[in-house]
Amino acid sequence: MSMAKYSHLKIFLSFTVTICFLYLSGEGLLLAAEVRQKVAVMDFKTVGDSTDLGEGAAEILRTTLIETRKYTVVERSMLKQVLKEQKLGLSGIVDQNTAVSIGKILGAQLVAVGSVVKIGGSFTLNIRFVDVATGEVISGK
Repeated sequence: MSMAKYSHLKIFLSFTVTICFLYLSGEGLLLAAEVRQKVAVMDFKTVGDSTDLGEGAAEILRTTLIETRKYTVVERSMLKQVLKEQKLGLSGIVDQNTAVSIGKILGAQLVAVGSVVKIGGSFTLNIRFVDVATGEVISGK
């Protein structure tokens, strides 16, 4: 992938994650500033492309959540450590149920899972926030 295409993709992912976050925050996902939920953001699955788009999109979401100052975000290195201990890879094979288990181990209230899908020249970003206590998807876009 050329640097120009990568730059456009990075802008697209950043914009899309920000829009999704703003949408989700309007649905009551955010709490008062003094009550910070702990969120684990799993690397997203990449579908239809051989690059690490999902990892990049998850990184952008982590940073966006941190910038709000309304969440405590589990650092990616902690995710790697737990996944290694559980004998799982960080990208692609972690399903929603596994993500809930990992979130519980990390003490998170929410786990963000999702995918970046490439069909032709179009990209779609799917994000779901899962309540670790119930396994229920509380918000998604």
